[in-house]
Parts: sequence; structure tokens; C-alpha cells
Amino acid sequence: MKKLLLLTFLSVFAVSCNKKVELSGEVVSQTKQMASYNAVSNNSSANIELDSSVKPNEILITGDKTLVDNLEIENNDGQINISSKKSISYKSNKSPLVIKMNNPNLQKVVIAGAGSIATNNITLTKDIEFHISGAGEINVKLFNNITSVFVTGAGDVRLRGISNEIKASMSGAGNLNSEALTNKLANIEITGAGNAKINTSDEINVRISGVGNLDYKNYDRLKIVKKISGVGSINQY
Repeated sequence: MKKLLLLTFLSVFAVSCNKKVELSGEVVSQTKQMASYNAVSNNSSANIELDSSVKPNEILITGDKTLVDNLEIENNDGQINISSKKSISYKSNKSPLVIKMNNPNLQKVVIAGAGSIATNNITLTKDIEFHISGAGEINVKLFNNITSVFVTGAGDVRLRGISNEIKASMSGAGNLNSEALTNKLANIEITGAGNAKINTSDEINVRISGVGNLDYKNYDRLKIVKKISGVGSINQY
């Protein structure tokens, strides 16, 4: 009997914890001063916009007051870590949580939640790593030497611009679309169910051991070195 009562209490407690709350409906903006940084980690539902209208040492946060107050932003050794103080499940949100920052020199971006990062009027110019393990999205413009992408979740990575070399390791169910990112060399490894679409002119080294696919644009001088041990495929578009 005691065990039954305990289980009933835990069930009611779990339901109450997951109850959706009403947001305040008040849209607010906050500006935070930040020391120099070269990396961003987003473990929240916020959408990051890289925008030159923001001062380089500032971060502008806009959204429903309940969500803005629940956001935690810290600079740990040059990496901006964005997270939520507590999990909030809400019914609807007419004002998405947006974080604007201005830094074309980022060298690492991590998306671990359902949030996103996008470049508005900024081009990223440094060699950079993108890590996505959630269901979020990365949509950025590049002009650099080496771009590295690590996909372990179900998110999407969209790249455009120019990069001499692209490296991608995909073990999740996400997608890499770099059709608009011209490059000379690509090293792609797909061990999950993800798909990649690239625009490489000189050499592609690809390894597929999952059920994913690689689509590539054909060039006369293009050399392809491939190893497929799964049911995935390599196709020209």
C-alpha cells in the first residue's frame, strides 16, 4: 500500500513538473558586456544572430521576459556558454528568444540544444569547428581556410561562401548542406544516417559505413577516393 501511494505521488509530481506555463507576454531586451571570446556554446532554445549592428564587446538579448530572465550567459576562458537556469515548458511563444552578437573571428561553435546560430551581415573568417549534437541549426557564411563539422545529433548545418578545405564527421541523423560553400578539398566520414551535400572542385575523400548519402558537384579535375561499407551511396548532382 505504501509503495502504491509513493508511486502515485511520484506520478503526480512528474506531471506537475512538466505542466506548461504561460509566458509573461512582456518583450524585453538586455545588453550584457563580455570580455573577448572566440567560441560560443548554445545549450538552449535561443537563436543566435551574428550581426554587425551590435558592438563587439556586447551581447543583446531579446524575448519574453520569462525566458530572458531564465537565460544564463557566461564567458569561460574565451567561450560564451549559453544555457537555461531551469527547464521551462510553455504553451506558446510569440516572441522568439534572440541573442545578437558581433564576432567574425569565431573559431568554435557548439549547438547542444534546439537553438540555432546564423550570420546576418557577418562573414566568419577564421578556421572554425562546428559541433551540433542537438536538433538545432547552423546557417553561416564563411571565407576561411579550413572548416570542420561534427554532427552527432539530428540538426542541420548550412554553409555558404568560400573555404579551402571542409572536414565533416557525421554520426547522427543530421544533414550537412554546403552546396553554396566552394572548396578544393573535402574529407567526409558518415557513420550514421545523415546526408551531406558538398561543392568540392579538386579532391573528395569519403568514407561511409552507415546508411547516409553524399551528394557532390562534378568537376572535370575532381578526384574521388571512396570507401563504402554500409548501404549508403555517393551521387552526383
